[in-house]
Amino acid sequence: MSEDYYEKGNESEQEDLSILYKHKLPFTPKFILKDIEISKKDFFLLFLLFNSLVFLFIGQIGIDIYLIASSKNHSDYYAWAAIFNGALFGIAFSIYNVDEVKNPLKTMKYILIFSLLITVVQIFLIFSFLNLILNFLFFVNVFILVYAIMITFKIYLVKTTILERGRVLAFLFTCLFLVIGFVFGSIVVNLFIFIPVSFVVMTIIFLQHYSNRFEVVFKGPKVESKSMESKNSKKEKINYDIIKYYLFFFCFSLTAGLATPFEGSLEFINNLFGASTAILFVVVIFFAILVSLLIGTIFDYFGRMPPLIYVILAVSIATYISSFRLTTDEIPFAVVMSAYIAVFMCVPLLIGDTTSRPNYGKSVSFSYSIIGIGIVIGAFLRITIPDLLVEEAHSVQVVLGTIFMACIACFILLLNIRETLPSKEQNWKRSLIHMYIIHDSGILLYDHAYVKEKQEKKSVSADLKAGGIIGIKKILKEILRGQKEVSTIDHGDRILILKMNKSNRVVFALVAKEELIILRKKLNSLIKDFDKSYSGFLKDVTISGIDMRIFRPIKQLAEKYFGK
Repeated sequence: MSEDYYEKGNESEQEDLSILYKHKLPFTPKFILKDIEISKKDFFLLFLLFNSLVFLFIGQIGIDIYLIASSKNHSDYYAWAAIFNGALFGIAFSIYNVDEVKNPLKTMKYILIFSLLITVVQIFLIFSFLNLILNFLFFVNVFILVYAIMITFKIYLVKTTILERGRVLAFLFTCLFLVIGFVFGSIVVNLFIFIPVSFVVMTIIFLQHYSNRFEVVFKGPKVESKSMESKNSKKEKINYDIIKYYLFFFCFSLTAGLATPFEGSLEFINNLFGASTAILFVVVIFFAILVSLLIGTIFDYFGRMPPLIYVILAVSIATYISSFRLTTDEIPFAVVMSAYIAVFMCVPLLIGDTTSRPNYGKSVSFSYSIIGIGIVIGAFLRITIPDLLVEEAHSVQVVLGTIFMACIACFILLLNIRETLPSKEQNWKRSLIHMYIIHDSGILLYDHAYVKEKQEKKSVSADLKAGGIIGIKKILKEILRGQKEVSTIDHGDRILILKMNKSNRVVFALVAKEELIILRKKLNSLIKDFDKSYSGFLKDVTISGIDMRIFRPIKQLAEKYFGK
């Protein structure tokens, strides 16, 4: 394969690709569920994982809050330091290890069991006043929970397709906030502890059953290839797209840290079950659900920029409102929290859009570490600025001015981060491995290998592979018993994208390293042209055969969209 094959192409070609990429999905009346391909079992798995991890994390924070409330001076800096260091080391470990996990589901099962046991032990140790052991357990539990959260986000990216990720994450977050609201509302009927524990136990049981039948593959086996890509695999190019987003994440988190009223945290903890806290909780949950649904849907249909604009706009609005409403902070606080939720959702969505699959875990973990650092710096500035200034009025003005300046800096950064085509979409040809066009009777109409892999002695012919694809497709449909056709088969190191033509007589199978929007769009265009040219000949294709010379021009159609 020539080196020119991997070039990005001229400006007109890039413009055409950008148009294809810009509108990921057409807006239709059924926009909420359009092109949602994740199975119910996979969604339920992600739902259980997210809820279990959040409940374990809330339980850990709750134990620490109880210690603070029961202490004489209402402060326990060692406990908070243990939690902070656990999160810090958990993120650092995730950056280097998440992508290397060989058995994610079993790893998650053992982490949940271990974390649940640690939480139970902590409850018993609280009454023994063994603070040194407690602080160590705080560190260990937060460390493994942060690591598990990063694994879960990579499982989410692997299990979802590029056209559905925003809405799937929106549904997951919406369910999560509804369950959290239900759990905290169940305090009045003494079910506060029972429900979270039952979620964790149910997740462990489901993982035990699920991991024995299905497996999530983060990193597939290496395949020897004679292509140019194999020779240049060590020469990785700098991903400038993700660097721009890293800078934005830091600017946002710094701004959000400045805008969040951390100085009232002790009063909030002391009045944790007061009426004002209940009102604040209801408002935050409402904003969280609303923002989750909006961000996910907007991301799938309108791209990356609108959600990023919202996170900065929310902080600006909250700061503006708080400058007039100094006695009631529920709405400003809820708006700031909605910005946190929005950016928390945007991280995996942007990573899935701009980075390659082998680096999902590393990029997600690094993004959250940047956000954490920015929040800490912003909170530190918010708390220390009043101490540096004598007059309180001046300190408030300085904080507000700093927030608005930081917001302006974020907007300037957004203006320079255009909705550009990600580098992996520009280099879509690097993802191509093989294409098959197969009649549903099993007859191979066309195939082409984009990567010349090392041939084995007992290699399978293309005709047998075509028959195998049809067989697997029918078997999977029978097993799943769903109305929709199977559209993607994930093998870890490569993905099989399946698409039927309008008459459901021909299967277009594209083997690729990674699922890309450009590949999907090009495959749809190829199918439309195919139906225009060959729909009248498909009825004559039988197992007994047909003059295959009729289908020779398919080669020109395939090369038109996917090259040679």
